Formats: sequence, structure tokens, C-alpha cells
Amino acid sequence: MWRQVRFGRQLEMTGLEERPERGRENLPLVVTLSGLGQAMSEKNYLFSQLRKRLADRRQWVVQFDYRGHGDSQGELGEVSLSTMVADTLQVLHELTRQTTPPAIYLVGHALGAVVALQVTSIWNSRTGADTSVETTSHPSPTSGPSLAIPVLISPPPLERADVYALFPPDALKKAETVGAIDARELIPGEDYYTFSDLDADQVQVIQQLGAHLLYLHGQRISSTMIHDWAQLNMQALYEAQRVPIHLLHGVEDEVSSALTTHVQADIRLCPFQPGRNFYHHPAAMDDLIRKLCNLIVPQKACQGTCTRCRCETYTRQANERIGRKQDDHVNAEG
Repeated sequence: MWRQVRFGRQLEMTGLEERPERGRENLPLVVTLSGLGQAMSEKNYLFSQLRKRLADRRQWVVQFDYRGHGDSQGELGEVSLSTMVADTLQVLHELTRQTTPPAIYLVGHALGAVVALQVTSIWNSRTGADTSVETTSHPSPTSGPSLAIPVLISPPPLERADVYALFPPDALKKAETVGAIDARELIPGEDYYTFSDLDADQVQVIQQLGAHLLYLHGQRISSTMIHDWAQLNMQALYEAQRVPIHLLHGVEDEVSSALTTHVQADIRLCPFQPGRNFYHHPAAMDDLIRKLCNLIVPQKACQGTCTRCRCETYTRQANERIGRKQDDHVNAEG
């Protein structure tokens, strides 16, 4: 059963928590991290659908809006990568104050994937979590600190366009002067669906951030966020990790699929299909959700014999039982 929750010293952040009433002591914690300008539900309600699917498997899931996003207090023009990281750390601190889950899965999309990587490094270092634990299976209950595990969905590429050369100089100068700028001045254009009057390279940057121009226009982007994006070093972030990195990407995303040849880190790729991005095809989002669920709750741990959830194993076996009954009925009539 989900419930609305508040986070922050002044309860300025809004979230949703899904947690079973019984048998929840040794469950891992799943926290979803949206891209820039996205509410906690994410594009196409990805994270809301993921929460519901994991709830069917009796998992502990939390969605929340960073400050300046969704129903939380603040404005997007006050947001930077540092504030998003700080908000996530605050949420984790409050969630683990009375309960120590064996693991914390940080599931981030686009810029949320960057947040997941940064928070993982800070959290595991700050808490002294055991980073030698193997994360390919469901972590065992532990008396030590919770281990943060990054789960990335279509993170930004290693090589990106120089934003200071890409965006209008006057707009960048204005952003530096006043601290933030309307996204319409930074990325001019009004065709939010075919992008016919927008610069393709600018659109690509927005997509890498996980934002949608339809919702971004009319809001401000801080000069600090622009600077954070310009200075972002994805390779250094990957190679700073001391735990395996789970990276889910579209089967047509050739940049992500070749990542392990360029980065010295334990990156475990998992393609979803079809296409490049989950929000371009319903089947891609379904496949992504299925693979996220199987990563967090491995199927080998489920025999499909209980009736507490409606996981894939249970559903398949139930359908097989229905099929056998129908065959028996046909044979009896024959």
C-alpha cells in the first residue's frame, strides 16, 4: 500500500512510499531518480509503473520530487546537480534512520543516473558500507551499513557537445549575470514534437538531461546547472565506483553498448528493446520494467508457489494451470 511522505528539514520534498505491512525488515530499498525537470513519475510514468510492479512483488520502493520539481517546494531555476545529490542523500538518511535495508538500489534515468553515481560514491564512503559484497543476487541481511548500488537507465554519453559553444552567447551571459534563464531563451523554438524549428544538437542535450522541452520551456535553468553539465566527467564518475554498475540501455543505443571498451569499471550492460529510448515505444518500457524487476528481485529466488504477489513466475504458472484445465475439459467432453 502506498502512502504520501514528506522529506527534508522543513518537509519541503514530496514523495510516495510503497512498503508491505509484514515481512519488510530485510527488504532492499529502491529509490527512483528522475531526469531534469521531470516529476517523480518520470517520462511516460516509468517510475510509477515500476513502483506498482515492484509492489506486486512486495518490495520497498520510494519515489520523490527533488526541490524545484513536481510537488516539492522551490523552483527549477534554483536547482543544480549538487542540490539534486544533496536532496537524494537527505531522503536516504531519513529512510534509513530506523531501518537498515541490506541494499539501496538507486534507479536513475538520464541526469538521474548521474545523481545515482554521485550519491553511490558519497553514501558508501560516508557510511563505510561493504563494497566487496557481490550484487548480482539479492543482498543478504546485514548488521552493517546499507550498500548503495547504482542502476542507470540511458545515462549521458562520455562525449558530449560543449554547451558554451552550443547555446546562444547572449543567453549564457544573461544566465551568468542573473543566476538563471528562461529555457525558451536558451533553447528557442516551439515545435515540441517534431523539433522542426529547434536546433538538433540543443535538443540532444535536453534529451541527455532527461528533460522534455514542453515542460522545460517557461521554467528557468540555473547558471550552476549549465556549468555542472559542462564540467561533467562521466568517465571519472564510472571509474570512481567501488561496486558494480548496472546499466540498462536501448538495444539501438550503440554508444552505451560500447561503454565497457572505454571505461575501466565493472559495468554490467542490459539492453532493452525495441529502439533507443524507453519512451519511444510501449514495448521498450515494458521490457525495461521487466528487467529492472528481475534485477532487484531475481527470478531464481521465486518458485511461483506463493499467492502474495503476481510476479511473472506466478502468472505463467497460473496460465499453465488454466490451460491444463481447459485441455482436461475438452478431453472429458470428447
